[in-house]
Amino acid sequence: PLLNLKLLEITLSYALNMFHFKIILDKRNKLEHLVVDLQTSGIGKIIEIENGENIRSLSLRNCGIESFLVLIGLQNCVELTIEGLANVDNLNITMANNRILRKLSLSSHNVVFNRQAIKNVNEFVSDTLTYLSIADTVIVDINNLNVSKANQIETLNFTRGRISRLDNISLHGLKSLKHLILSYNSIQSISDFNINGVELLESIDLSFNFISLIVIRENNCLQSIRLVNLEGNQIRTLDMIMFKHLRSI
Repeated sequence: PLLNLKLLEITLSYALNMFHFKIILDKRNKLEHLVVDLQTSGIGKIIEIENGENIRSLSLRNCGIESFLVLIGLQNCVELTIEGLANVDNLNITMANNRILRKLSLSSHNVVFNRQAIKNVNEFVSDTLTYLSIADTVIVDINNLNVSKANQIETLNFTRGRISRLDNISLHGLKSLKHLILSYNSIQSISDFNINGVELLESIDLSFNFISLIVIRENNCLQSIRLVNLEGNQIRTLDMIMFKHLRSI
């Protein structure tokens, strides 16, 4: 009966000191979603999945690595989630023979996500990616996101990134971007937010920040924006020019 499993969760409590470990699946398996709780830390890991051709999503929990992560046997995986990274400054992620990854989610338990970390993400991001989430981190600067490789991204999620200002965020070049999520940050005002060049942007989630002032230059307005979520803020000044095309606020 295990051959018909679609979802499998594995806890590798013995993997603390292992450098390279292999998960062997039956050739007849129908597994599509694999969750691995590594409960580990260290410089890096090599994770090999034998007969993992059917796996569409992989989630790695408690992945406390500091340098590299090599994933083998996931050539058809379209969704990768990595939680609990210990360090992102020197992180290098490799997915052998995978050219179809569409969704990437990274979280690092309040580790500082600086320019070098963004550069590391650029090395891994493929032009097939449509969803990128960098959450539960301390995001210092996301201006260095390589838009030449990220031009298919439709959703950017920077939830709980401790972002306090938007003038260091440029979305120029993200021509496919439709949804921007900046909820649960520390943003206090919106006055110099450059959203020019993002002609397909439909929604901005600014919920549960500390926003009291919103003034956007008219040349930054987009007719495509239909939804702005401001729940959990205490707005005192609101320039409605930005929202003149909205269907919902």
